[in-house]
Amino acid sequence: MSNSSSGRPKKRAKISNVNKYLQHIPTAQSYEVSYAHRDVITGICMSNVHAMLISASADGIVKFWKRTAPPTKSGPASESPCIEFVKSYQSHSGPVICLTCNAQQNLAATISTDNVIKFYDVANFDVSGYISASDILQENNTKLAPHCCFIDKNQTNLAIGTTSGVILICDSLALNFITSVKLHGSNIVAMKYNILYGVVISADSTGVVEVWRGDEGNVGDSPDRKTNNAKWSSKMATDLYHFMKNKTKIASVVISKNGQRFAILDNKFSAHVYDYFTCKILCSFDESVANYDPAKVADESKVEIKIDQFEYGKRCAVEAEIFDTNIPTGGDITDESVLTKSLQKIGMEFVGDNGRCLVIPNSGAGLTIYDTITKSKVQTIGSNDASQLRYLTLELGDSNFKLDQQTLLAQTPSASNLAIDHEAKDKLDPLLIATCFNKKRIYLFSNHESNIPERDILNEPPEIELTGDIEDGANKLATQAILRTTMGDIHLKLFPDLTPKTVENFVTHARNGYYDDVVFHRVIKGFMIQTGDPLGDGTGGESIWGGEFPDEFHRTLRHDRPFTLSMANAGPNTNGSQFFITTVPTPWLDSKHTVFGRVVAGMDVVSAIENVKADDDRPIEDISISSVDITD
Repeated sequence: MSNSSSGRPKKRAKISNVNKYLQHIPTAQSYEVSYAHRDVITGICMSNVHAMLISASADGIVKFWKRTAPPTKSGPASESPCIEFVKSYQSHSGPVICLTCNAQQNLAATISTDNVIKFYDVANFDVSGYISASDILQENNTKLAPHCCFIDKNQTNLAIGTTSGVILICDSLALNFITSVKLHGSNIVAMKYNILYGVVISADSTGVVEVWRGDEGNVGDSPDRKTNNAKWSSKMATDLYHFMKNKTKIASVVISKNGQRFAILDNKFSAHVYDYFTCKILCSFDESVANYDPAKVADESKVEIKIDQFEYGKRCAVEAEIFDTNIPTGGDITDESVLTKSLQKIGMEFVGDNGRCLVIPNSGAGLTIYDTITKSKVQTIGSNDASQLRYLTLELGDSNFKLDQQTLLAQTPSASNLAIDHEAKDKLDPLLIATCFNKKRIYLFSNHESNIPERDILNEPPEIELTGDIEDGANKLATQAILRTTMGDIHLKLFPDLTPKTVENFVTHARNGYYDDVVFHRVIKGFMIQTGDPLGDGTGGESIWGGEFPDEFHRTLRHDRPFTLSMANAGPNTNGSQFFITTVPTPWLDSKHTVFGRVVAGMDVVSAIENVKADDDRPIEDISISSVDITD
């Protein structure tokens, strides 16, 4: 076709290959390793400048971790995969509600319900100072909100949100409060600083989004065209009122490294990407779990992550638990409508300097990466573990960071390896660190699948709190049992040291013949088989003490695998005689049902019982326990 006489056809603008940015994202679909705190993780912060990860938890503990060299051709470069522990502090007497790092990544800060703001020298992993906010909070009749960020060009002043909407500004060097900003009328639920253009983006619980100057001498002023490159003079010309208009609340804010884009996640888990200069929405991505409903998928060939209806139901159950908390509303501690106040928050992360890609955590796929130019989904991470883990916040470890010679010498077994493995000192693999809903661990993704037998590192001592008399009784309890059923034998391993009362109840009932001729009254394919009710209909049974007894939850005993032996109940602390055996991982039952054993043989018998014909979950033909043998 010839060109028109009016001139040459216009060339389309060239769009760079998205793979350039995906190189900064790990490729493994399962996390490589996880490390523990003693309580739920409430914040993580990555300093790529110093190859240091900082994590904080609900017990007031702050930990420092150093990145380690990845595996090389001559073998693993470090005994501790991805990161290694450096130091920990009992920084606060209350939970850490916010952890943040400045743009230079050499200064970090934590705030807590104990009203203390603490600062850290990241390079030397040391506390550099602290401020008590008790007096100023009392003067303003308010409380600390779980959001803070470093502001100004030097990144030494810290902006701290409060429940009344007042934002307090303190100096980390002089260790005093210097001013306050009063732009919001309700609880601060998100706050980030755009260092390249000198503005803060903050949001409150009513959906109000404010953009204001954070440079010293102009704190709280409106951004202008000359100093802050703002191409708008009135908020009416922007999309900052989007959330108020749609009556949605705000969960988090993130800003790209070049400052030209920012994204806001709402309480329905839709991410909206903004152009900084105009504050107009460029694109939106809906990452609600409903998008992964297999019943609503028209063309399965176009679905990257395929889950069945049962698996979808499990993920909906987890999502429902999250919506019962204040996580979708930015940790709004003033929200009286939620059933459970959570100290955790949800967040996103831009990939690459220009914010080309956006990583969004979700219940359907794990972690989804979108191309904000083509407005399409380009990659997923963590889908293999999405059934058991609901990712919330994440940090990216820069793949371009070079390990210094001293770090390599400390982490490499021999000098000869250092000479052979040149790639070890050239750069690190990309690393993604994530926190998960109600979990006490940080989960690390790299380009390597886990090559260690137990990827959940037991770096914290077990939490066993037993009274003397119970402990003595537990030592005498059996650790093995055999269910002799009409379809075959099921061999069980019991955990009397961790669940002494539950095992005592089960063993005593078994020795007394309580379970003899009791039927499996409830069988659900793809879930579990249940028995232990002498009435045979799920309404009967009591403990050996008469009535009910309390739950016994332990951090190492989870419904994280099939063939888990667990107590049935009618709610918290209502255990009697009924128990069930799972046939799939059932993580949504954790901290709701007491795990007290595992099937070690006879899995085929459990599967056979699971697959019998049933009417309304009850086997058409009775299957029963003939007897239970107990061995030490």
